[in-house]
Amino acid sequence: MSTENAARRPTAEKQPDACACDHHGFERELREVRARWLDETKGLRSELARQAQQHPLATFGVAFAAGLLVARALRR
Repeated sequence: MSTENAARRPTAEKQPDACACDHHGFERELREVRARWLDETKGLRSELARQAQQHPLATFGVAFAAGLLVARALRR
């Protein structure tokens, strides 16, 4: 029974072209997502830099609080 089912199942070895097509499509999609993500993060970085220049004390306070939280989390 299991030998019959194994013979009928398609495997990657029997269909290498189908696997290759899926791989290339997936790779292309990942590159597009990466490009969009990089564009979005560039905008966020520039906005963050602008806010940090306009509000240096608030920036210091946020960084200090984040440092305390990380230190506290690492102690446990």
